[in-house]
Amino acid sequence: MKNKERISKNMDKTLQKISPSPSDAEDREYKILTYKDSIVLDIPLDNIEIRKQVRTSFNEEKISEMSESIKDRGLSQPISVMKHPTDRDRYIIKFGENRYRAHKLIGAATIKGRVTEYTEDPVEISLAQLDENLQRIDLHPIDTAEAVLLVKKDLGLTLEKMAKKIHRSLSWIKKLSQINNLSLDKKAFLREQEYTFKETMSFIDMPETDVAGLLASENNNDVSAKKRQYETREGIKEMANAVGLKLKIHNKEPEDEVLRKIGICENFIIRARKQLKERKPR
Repeated sequence: MKNKERISKNMDKTLQKISPSPSDAEDREYKILTYKDSIVLDIPLDNIEIRKQVRTSFNEEKISEMSESIKDRGLSQPISVMKHPTDRDRYIIKFGENRYRAHKLIGAATIKGRVTEYTEDPVEISLAQLDENLQRIDLHPIDTAEAVLLVKKDLGLTLEKMAKKIHRSLSWIKKLSQINNLSLDKKAFLREQEYTFKETMSFIDMPETDVAGLLASENNNDVSAKKRQYETREGIKEMANAVGLKLKIHNKEPEDEVLRKIGICENFIIRARKQLKERKPR
């Protein structure tokens, strides 16, 4: 009995020497076939290709901050890649390029990711990338606008059909279209600011001369002050239009004059409210 056990052990050792262990690529392929995209794998960065993405701009400062976070705490959200059509050991990134770049920055050899089947359908890929981007809370309004309008153009959709495609309101899509049509100077300035969607919208009608002044300013307080002045002027215009006043607000108008016109609007509204309360019911 002992001899049989000894022989069996020797045969196992011999077979182990003859049959090499599966390669990393074969191991990954087995796990992908077995578990599909429910499993997170360590994928070599050198084996990942980057093709056209709906997002076209990347904030290097934020990527650097992300790389430090990954170095300290690891990656919290795996990237998504799809199989390469001809090479089983290569993958094409679907979304997560920021995370990919951050790993490159710290010299990592692999990155955690989920693998899906390869698809050549540009609509499916673009919509998946767009959906992932729209779910991010830190995405700049300009990046959001450019991504949505790029997909709209690629798919050949109208604004209305694009709104239905991504389950958003038409008014929201129209505002993104306005942001996307901003001049390069305005976009350059706004990309450096942590502005909300509403704040970004306030620059839609800002004259290029005002934008040039903001770009030339090296003092953040000056920039904020000029932006507040512009928003105040625009607010007066909206208020005056709403109550039927014909007030002309000039871009170079002194602050005291702007405040005086605000007072006119406010007094007009106060009087209108008073008259409304005193109105006798019919």
